[in-house]
Amino acid sequence: MEVLSRQVRGCCGTSQRPIGVIQVGLGPIGVRMIKDICSRKGVQITGAIDIDPQKVGRDIAEVCGLPSATGIIVSRPSELPSIPGEVCIVTTVSSLDRLYPVIEQCVSCGKFVISSCEELSFPFASHPGLSAKIDALAKKHNVAVLGTGINPGFLMDMLPVLMSGLCREVKSVRVERHQDSRIRRLPFQQKIGAGLDMDQWVLLRDKGKIRHVGFSQSIHLIARALGWKLDGTDETIDPVIATHDVSSPLLKVPAGKCCGVKQTAHGYMNGKAVITLELCANNGLEHPHDTVILEGTPNIRSSIGGGVHGDISTSAIIINCVQSIIRAEPGLRTMVDIPVIHWLK
Repeated sequence: MEVLSRQVRGCCGTSQRPIGVIQVGLGPIGVRMIKDICSRKGVQITGAIDIDPQKVGRDIAEVCGLPSATGIIVSRPSELPSIPGEVCIVTTVSSLDRLYPVIEQCVSCGKFVISSCEELSFPFASHPGLSAKIDALAKKHNVAVLGTGINPGFLMDMLPVLMSGLCREVKSVRVERHQDSRIRRLPFQQKIGAGLDMDQWVLLRDKGKIRHVGFSQSIHLIARALGWKLDGTDETIDPVIATHDVSSPLLKVPAGKCCGVKQTAHGYMNGKAVITLELCANNGLEHPHDTVILEGTPNIRSSIGGGVHGDISTSAIIINCVQSIIRAEPGLRTMVDIPVIHWLK
């Protein structure tokens, strides 16, 4: 009956009632998710979960800055089984090992899961055992599990895969994401090391604290979609130094300090780099853009001038996946496995 329900919803493009969504994690992205969901008709917040005792027991309107009380109270994780809703949106951690207990709880309650966890976007190469475990659990409970976001999840993997549909042949893929990080939330600016001395920046990088998680996942997703068997991958992470004082409403970076990161990753086939992903994220970057370059027949180059706002579009992509995930086949899925996402009021 549940499979039939998914098929019926798929035929008309949307469910006849809003899809109930439980927001798990009320950090900056989780708060944005709730605000954005409240402006949509096809999805509806039915619950919210957090571990912070300062948030538990309060109306989500008070926690998220909504104009009026909703009657939806922030719950503890243990209360999930009693909360109605079809889809759990989980915006908590980047580590799949740490996320697994949350996925297990949500799926065991019969909930579909969409998470911003970068390692979940394509975990089959990095976490084969855990991937199989999640896939089996999701199939047992007849639901789907998906990791997605702006990157990984769309700009540096799903978008070039979609654009390859224009080509008779593809020889290489290059994606450039160059963004002025001053428009991003403060935790993002801190994550790329903006404002740090070089020694501090390098120390945190070497501890794994300064890096964008998900490049490996994006490379393997592209390769699988295009039918390429890679020899290997590599990745470099370098600082960007401010040549002049750079100010923003959230952070001031003096000249000579680190203002961000340049991170590059490659996927190799037959000794040649066939996939290149380049992220330049720094405060004050000039000419931001998101660009996909496909070498093939024909050659394709497509660029979004100004770039895409990561925080806005992370929320948008996840919400736009809700309609698609309930129509997806049960199991652990990627963005290339689910019906194509799109905005729907």
